Amino acid sequence: EAEIISKDQPVDTQEETFEDAPLYNVGCEQKFAPGDMAMEEVEAPKKKLGKKEIIVIAILVVIAFLSFFGFSAVASDESNFSGTYQVLEDKEKAVLGMSAASAATAAAITALPGDVGTSVADGLTDLSGYFIFILCSIFLEKWLLTTFGILAFKIIIPIALLLIIIGIVVALVLAIAGGITAFVLLNKKAEVFRLLKVFEFEGKASIDRSGVGSIEPYANMVLESGDTVTLDTGKMTLQADEDKFIYLEEQTELVLKASGSSSNSKTEIELRKGAITNDIKNKLSTDSSYEINTPNSTMSVRGTIYRVHVYEEDGVKYTRVSVFDGKVTTRLVYKDGTVADEEVEVEKGKEVIIYEDSTTTKYLTKVPRDIEYETIPEDVLRKLMVKNDEGREVSITNPEIETILEGPYTVTFVYNGAVFGTQTVKKGETAVIPNLQPAESGSWQFNFGTKIEKNTEIEWK
Repeated sequence: EAEIISKDQPVDTQEETFEDAPLYNVGCEQKFAPGDMAMEEVEAPKKKLGKKEIIVIAILVVIAFLSFFGFSAVASDESNFSGTYQVLEDKEKAVLGMSAASAATAAAITALPGDVGTSVADGLTDLSGYFIFILCSIFLEKWLLTTFGILAFKIIIPIALLLIIIGIVVALVLAIAGGITAFVLLNKKAEVFRLLKVFEFEGKASIDRSGVGSIEPYANMVLESGDTVTLDTGKMTLQADEDKFIYLEEQTELVLKASGSSSNSKTEIELRKGAITNDIKNKLSTDSSYEINTPNSTMSVRGTIYRVHVYEEDGVKYTRVSVFDGKVTTRLVYKDGTVADEEVEVEKGKEVIIYEDSTTTKYLTKVPRDIEYETIPEDVLRKLMVKNDEGREVSITNPEIETILEGPYTVTFVYNGAVFGTQTVKKGETAVIPNLQPAESGSWQFNFGTKIEKNTEIEWK
């Protein structure tokens, strides 16, 4: 077994958009249904006074200033109301005259003998009281002519404008506070929920879920931690969070487990058989982990592109780890659970093969070897071409991949460990038996009717 740990991987700046991204619950009470939108990271609000608000506040301040120092002085100047004052004084004199006349008349009538004029005198006395009330109203109107102007322009209007300005500022403050609250809450939710789904799928596959049984997968299907995913034929891509993609090859079976939040995500894949290519676009945080366990190895990475292939030949279990981008450190884990002290660092463009037989667990080679790209499946190579197009710069260039996929190929004839000769053969054509033989006895160990699909080595025995 082996433990593989990635180091110092560059952060990829490429992003992908995932619409209608379903979410799954990782231990919280709240849950999302399939088809719900995935939470996005929300930037903190940066609301501030805009030009419109500043202009409005400036106009209100100017109006308040003019009202307090200008209009109030005009409104309190009695000379501006001379005509109105004259009219009110004339009415005042008229009311005083009538009041005096009614009072004098009432007194004269009461002087008459008997009670003949008593009721009339009482009526005139009441009328004098009404005249006094009217006179008070006239005095009040004269007072309000100047006082109300001061009250309105020096107190009421400035206070009202001040309240409007305060209202604008308070509204902005509340908007900022609301934005901050939304920022905190939305980011808190983003911390709680993680994305886990079938990103794309075509072919024949199944999802085995505890307590449910077998489910037929479909694109954008929500996955749960603990699901067993099996791809028989076709293609399938799984997505964990927004920056981790797992490409399954045919005849692959794995168990997917996930927990934590976006800041401390824990992703574990138990690869039982088959092969997967992992693309972790962004370097994981210190508290996050991404592990792959196979029947004879364990791999932990921080951020990289690599392929893991689990297979068995003649009773021997193999795990092949090919690193296309980044750096991976491996350590053997023996059957008794002990971990080897020695670390083997696998650089970009290198690979290791770990094998386990009935007696031991070892590396197939003492040091990591160059990746044998000719043995990498075509679909994986084409995905690497896409990564190059995205600017990822993986361990092999697109022209090199095109040569592997389309040819021409080199057929090398070997005798006693040395190159005897070579042929260049187009894809799908056959090699030709050399005219010369390296020895009198023996033959080339190859069926020359076989179509050449890759660089081929043929040995004389």
